[in-house]
Amino acid sequence: MHRIPKLAAVAAMAAGTLFLFGCNESSNPMAPENTGPPPVEIKTPKGVIVTSIAATKWPSRTTSGEYWDISLFTASKRPDLYVILTADGHFADYTSNVVTDAEYNKVYTFTKPYSAYDGKLPATIPYDTSRRVYLMDQDVGGDPDRLGWITVNVPNAYKNDNANAMDYTYTDSGKRLSIRVRGTWTY
Repeated sequence: MHRIPKLAAVAAMAAGTLFLFGCNESSNPMAPENTGPPPVEIKTPKGVIVTSIAATKWPSRTTSGEYWDISLFTASKRPDLYVILTADGHFADYTSNVVTDAEYNKVYTFTKPYSAYDGKLPATIPYDTSRRVYLMDQDVGGDPDRLGWITVNVPNAYKNDNANAMDYTYTDSGKRLSIRVRGTWTY
């Protein structure tokens, strides 16, 4: 009658012995050296190196309903687009080349400066700062028109720990303007 509990006890001891001594140190869950995967190092970037700025959407007319350009010499009423990257209230970090008669349904990517004196891309923006990007319309014989602007808040654009690339589209509060900023995070 007492044989079944004895057999069960012997089987349990055999299984326990096999479990404890059948594992080597690298696979033994009881070994103190096995603490799990190595810790993940999360780095905060020093900044972003902006490599391109693209105008992806802009208003077809001014807020008063007028065309951006009225030319006496051509039938075009489309804007002559360029962008300015600047710390608000300071000199421009970068002023792009001009795209003449920009079509509204196209995306224009800016990487070249207007001149040798207008900064250049790539441009570095420190992590704890922000910059503004103004989308402008160049007017011949008058002041340029501002189609709109967005703020590049660098910490808000950092969405993925240890990311390499930045690709972020900003939209103004009126949803009339969208600017895509691309770059590389620096650590």
